[in-house]
Amino acid sequence: MGHGFRTLRYFRELTVATLALVSAGSGADAQSVPLMPVFVQQTGPKAIKVEIAAGRVGPCDSAYNARLFHGWVEAGRTLRVMSPYGCVCYRHTYDDFPEVSWSPSTVTCRRICAVQGGYGLCPADPNDSLFVQIRSSPR
Repeated sequence: MGHGFRTLRYFRELTVATLALVSAGSGADAQSVPLMPVFVQQTGPKAIKVEIAAGRVGPCDSAYNARLFHGWVEAGRTLRVMSPYGCVCYRHTYDDFPEVSWSPSTVTCRRICAVQGGYGLCPADPNDSLFVQIRSSPR
């Protein structure tokens, strides 16, 4: 990946972090930045790595997405992140090689965006949620 793509990626991650901080504050400005909850349930049976990015492009580590989470999730746990976009990209490892055996990236969007075919302009809706279920075993 070239230097320009890394810069764009870091800028997007910084933008998402800034949006999250602004929304955590109080006042009228915090209400103008909608964030949508995204729930990722890991159904086990072992801990795996999970990557979640705000955006509509695969792979999830694309410079066009903004990383929301990258880390370990235990079996049976549900992870909650807040996304400034109505679409998220996710991928995870499998329990046979949990450090390197990554699933393909998957993009999912709010139902209304999928129905209207508006993946390109799918804003976050704080009154809606995304639910993703993953499993550490491919079987």
